[in-house]
Amino acid sequence: MSRITRYKKRPLAMLVAAAISTASLSAQAFDVPVHIRITRDQLAPLRAEIDGREKGFSEKALEQIASANEDVDSITTRSAALFKPERHFTNEQYGASSQRLLALRQEVIELATADTRAGTKARERLGQALHTLQDFYGHSNWVERGNTGINHALGTTTLPNPAAASVNCPANPNVLGPAGGGTLTSAYFVGFTLSRENFGCDVDELPANKCFHGNYRPTCIGINKDLDATGAAQNNVPMNPHHPAAATQAREATRVFVQGILDDLAGNDRALAALLDVRGTLGFVVDDTGSMGSSITGVVGTINQIVTEVDANPELSPDNYLLVRYGDPDVGSAFVTEDAAALRSAVAGLSPAGGGDCPELSQSALINAIDAAASDSRIYLFTDATAKDSGAMNQVIARAQAKGTELNYGLTGSCSPIDPAYVRGAAETGGQVFRVFPSQIPLLYTVIRPQLEGDLNTIVRRRVDLGTGGSEHIFAPVDSTVTGLLVAVTVVENDVAAGHMLRVFRPSGAQVSASDPDAHLVTLAGGTLVRIDAPESGEWRVEVEGHGPFTATVQGNSSIDLARVDFVAPGGDIHGGFGPIAGQPVAGVSDLVEATMAGPYANAVFHFVDEAGNALGGLDLVQSFPTADPSHFLGEAELPAVPFRVVATGEDSSSLGYRREYPTVYRAQPLAIELDGIGQVELVPGATKTIAFSVTNHGTRGTYSVVASDELGFTTSVQPSSLALAPGEEAEVRVTVSAPADAVDGASSTVVLTATRVGQPEVFNSASTVVTVLANQGPTCPASTAQTLLWPPNGKLHALSITDLAGATDPDGDALAFVIDAILQDEPVHGSGDRTAPDASGIGGSMASVRAERRGNGDGRVYEVRYTASDAKGGACSGSVMVGVPHSRGNEAAIDSGERFDSTTQ
Repeated sequence: MSRITRYKKRPLAMLVAAAISTASLSAQAFDVPVHIRITRDQLAPLRAEIDGREKGFSEKALEQIASANEDVDSITTRSAALFKPERHFTNEQYGASSQRLLALRQEVIELATADTRAGTKARERLGQALHTLQDFYGHSNWVERGNTGINHALGTTTLPNPAAASVNCPANPNVLGPAGGGTLTSAYFVGFTLSRENFGCDVDELPANKCFHGNYRPTCIGINKDLDATGAAQNNVPMNPHHPAAATQAREATRVFVQGILDDLAGNDRALAALLDVRGTLGFVVDDTGSMGSSITGVVGTINQIVTEVDANPELSPDNYLLVRYGDPDVGSAFVTEDAAALRSAVAGLSPAGGGDCPELSQSALINAIDAAASDSRIYLFTDATAKDSGAMNQVIARAQAKGTELNYGLTGSCSPIDPAYVRGAAETGGQVFRVFPSQIPLLYTVIRPQLEGDLNTIVRRRVDLGTGGSEHIFAPVDSTVTGLLVAVTVVENDVAAGHMLRVFRPSGAQVSASDPDAHLVTLAGGTLVRIDAPESGEWRVEVEGHGPFTATVQGNSSIDLARVDFVAPGGDIHGGFGPIAGQPVAGVSDLVEATMAGPYANAVFHFVDEAGNALGGLDLVQSFPTADPSHFLGEAELPAVPFRVVATGEDSSSLGYRREYPTVYRAQPLAIELDGIGQVELVPGATKTIAFSVTNHGTRGTYSVVASDELGFTTSVQPSSLALAPGEEAEVRVTVSAPADAVDGASSTVVLTATRVGQPEVFNSASTVVTVLANQGPTCPASTAQTLLWPPNGKLHALSITDLAGATDPDGDALAFVIDAILQDEPVHGSGDRTAPDASGIGGSMASVRAERRGNGDGRVYEVRYTASDAKGGACSGSVMVGVPHSRGNEAAIDSGERFDSTTQ
């Protein structure tokens, strides 16, 4: 799933240099590889019991969590208005940061246990929480203060903000602990431009006596421990020597935090399965027009067979099921449920009716299904007709690719030629098209069943035209990790009578036959399927004989997986890192390609192939690319001019050869679509915003139709809807989005803009951005060293209203409730000059009672009244009010020694 969109095109060398350069400006967190390594290393060994068996996070789940962690350091740090210190434990925002951890932890649990589970969103929230948690150790002086263990309060309670006057920045922030003075605190990230002159180091914005987050240049030494002191100094600034200790504690805190969530979910097998693995949605889209009368029974029976087996086996359980029915002219909304019985009941209600002409609204139905499905889902469409709305095929492909959704098609009719929308939809999302007679629909279970395991990976995929007659030999290495093999040859042309002959040979040379105990052979109207249980390792051979075009796939259930192939750009955050561009790559330019491998592979080499399997050149990808996730392969490539796929080959851990082919077809396009400005949009309910995209034509003169949509219907207009572009010409498209007044806080919707060349539907590109509803903005508790003065020091108690003194504000105008958390003072409660104790009261209320008292031989007494302000909608902040009792009349303020004693003790 795309995490960023493409920014204004610059030469690749400049992009890479920029990524490496910004990594040296480590401002908000441990650098990207450290965050990712901590997350992966600590989560990978964790286990939970599901249905009596121990399970851990899958590789894909770890990838999603690590990516969400990385995304917290986003391009939005370019803007002061969008910088969120509570996400990074910076700017002394301890109350808001710790409240964020509590809220995200609860969200993870609620998303995993909800009636309609959302595993992908739960993992996203978990990654976000881990980033904030890890930042506490990188951005506070917890280590400097001599702590050797983790702060167990994080994730369990709300921490008060450091007192405004309690910490003064010493000359060397690296000693900001007991020896250097000060209590627990964090420094300030101020100045949001990416220039080296002012990056995070704006002295005009730095509160008096506070530390820079810093470490960007000699004049901006800071407290952060993002990079290790053992590495090379950056900008002539040696890195913080406390980095190793901070990273060690961040690792332990990560483990404890996630283990606590797993403990809370213990016993809820479905919730644990949703969190630990990428299950996605198992979706069905069914044409129920009158002409499907002879097919509906088979469709219903097949879906029931699939759902019954899945429901009986938690190992196969998806996040949820989905059903969309459609006819002509109506398209049903998506029915989403976790309940297998509820889905079977909905499917039983399908009844063929209406129609009358061949084409139906299949693309609109698919958009409904894709939008309602979770990311990384599989959707199966059953129809006997072409698409009446084939003009929406690029929207379908773009939306499916943005969510990592695979589209498969079971076609039972021949009222018109096979629609290119189905062929492209399958090819460009990694799915398949099957031609079947209505009576053969149940046979599709043979191909669907291996996909339910969640580990079915493509070994070889070919699209070959045998012309007037001939044969094709396909070789497929089967390594030691392959537990099941599926070979499929499909013909999508209308003339299926000619057929193709399929023969499969074992490594021994023996041909597979229907009588073999480990083999399952199925013949369809438009193809043949062969499934092999527990295939022997070695090179298998597939022979296809016939004439005309066919598609052949060899897939294996295996833990070795070419999990992702992305075209990436520097992620835009201040630590480096890379994120996928939106849409297809642009033709005629070099691009950065990132590949993610999973499982017990020993090595990996990459290359391009065309749809027929012909080699198109090598792809030089390396691990540990500067500022990138060290587990990924990344490198520069000149992209092929024809549609292509990416292949990985190498040896498994047993030194046997493997091959994995990423199933998605990529088309380098002459059109580039880029999001102008920030990579995300936040909307309050009832608000409207305009998102600007730039569309650039790198090809010949042409006219493009422009469409935008999103899952929740926030998109209200697209201007213009048509573009006539000369070679090299750029135009702006503005998309207006609006959140309804009753929009739910945290709801998000991906707006996808698609531009398609008129008359050439295969020439198109897209870009996307996420719109998130921010129904409530929490209050802000400002830091202040100003003292409310009490005089004379006669020992009397003074009533103080924290509501009046705090200065907290709420951007939504919500009324705030104040609660006093603690009242502290810098002189002992019992000492010289004391008349009585306690010296203050009011904990739990909004009124403090504070004694006008100070030591006669001291420099005045300072009270710190710590409070929490909340808006009754989940937003809260913590702050403190300073009260001074000066030594003498006329003194401007009492002198704060930095010590703290509980004023409420007897």
